[in-house]
Amino acid sequence: MQVESVVNSMLISRVWITLFVVVGIFFSIVRPVLSEEGKLVRGAVRVPVFYATDRVKITSNKDAAGETLGPLHLGLATALLPKDLSWLDGSDSLKSTVAKLGWVLDNDAITIVPYIEVRGYVAEPDSSVVLSNVQDSPDFWTALSAEADASPFRTVYVYIHGFASSGDNSVYAAGVLSSCVESPVVAFSWPSEGTVGLKPLQVTGKKRIRARYLADRKMIDREEVLKDLTTFLSELKRKLPDKRICLVAHSLGNRLLANYICSPAPEQFDEVYFLAADVDHDLFMRSLANLKTKSKHTSVWLNPKDKVLKIAGANDLLSLRVTRKLGKANFSVPDIEFVNYEKIAQPRSLNYLNLQHYVPFEQFASIVRTGSPFSKSEAQYYLFRSSKIEKARH
Repeated sequence: MQVESVVNSMLISRVWITLFVVVGIFFSIVRPVLSEEGKLVRGAVRVPVFYATDRVKITSNKDAAGETLGPLHLGLATALLPKDLSWLDGSDSLKSTVAKLGWVLDNDAITIVPYIEVRGYVAEPDSSVVLSNVQDSPDFWTALSAEADASPFRTVYVYIHGFASSGDNSVYAAGVLSSCVESPVVAFSWPSEGTVGLKPLQVTGKKRIRARYLADRKMIDREEVLKDLTTFLSELKRKLPDKRICLVAHSLGNRLLANYICSPAPEQFDEVYFLAADVDHDLFMRSLANLKTKSKHTSVWLNPKDKVLKIAGANDLLSLRVTRKLGKANFSVPDIEFVNYEKIAQPRSLNYLNLQHYVPFEQFASIVRTGSPFSKSEAQYYLFRSSKIEKARH
């Protein structure tokens, strides 16, 4: 009876994945992907971004060097983001608080309005309109320390991207996050095979989505990648001992974060955020003992309607493994904050099959910085599960 149940679950999973692919192809044919039609605008703010990567090169998904494992190296870049009135001082100048962070207003620059699908996750715009000056730099630590000193909370965020993200995408996403938290962000960019996008879906050969997902799972579990993250975080704590350090991982990137937490690395961090975590329940539970000593505050952002994590679970079933994903968790853990972000999850467009897998960074940043939603009218969007830490923070 148990074997029959597993077989039935596998058949249902195959049907679910096939339907996902067919519908995706349909929408890619009948209507262009919204993010690829992203509105070009004149007037941008240039936001400094930092990266630590073991890709051979930070590049687009069209360059194989971006998905090849190499030695760890550090660098700087600039993200181009549409000019936002909230960053201005009432005239056509940046507020002093963000100008101190090295932000530069460029009224002549052309950039793209960052729809949620463009924000370094699924689709990839032309890098020339979202990034500039991407290069390794011996000034990495000096620049990072100076920007952290200029931030309101002397904080550095480390962002670990998920599945199907090119180097360009991961650095751009870190730039968007930096603009929201108004603090320096380092993209730890591991050698994912690069964004697949959904126009059109590649369903055969090596470019098949499941094959890419499994390849990324294999890559993120490699000892070299964990060693490189460990080395970077150790250096970060050593060189910036007086700064607050927060770790933020999204989707499959949480698998690397959880493996790091399980490791014997001794560093402690001020905050750790698991966003839409593609992490098996068992792995997360194994990390708990270390997590409580390595993180002063831990927050898990979940969405029961996350379709990407449903697909990830179905992939496990096809490999005869039954898993529960942390990002769809229906349990609580003492002293760990759980945030249900279902009401604001993106994307919701038919182009992206209402995936609801992404946390809008402006919403996330508001919670992180103030303990409150983006605006009081959106308070209903959040459900905080009680914990001692949460009660102490709010």
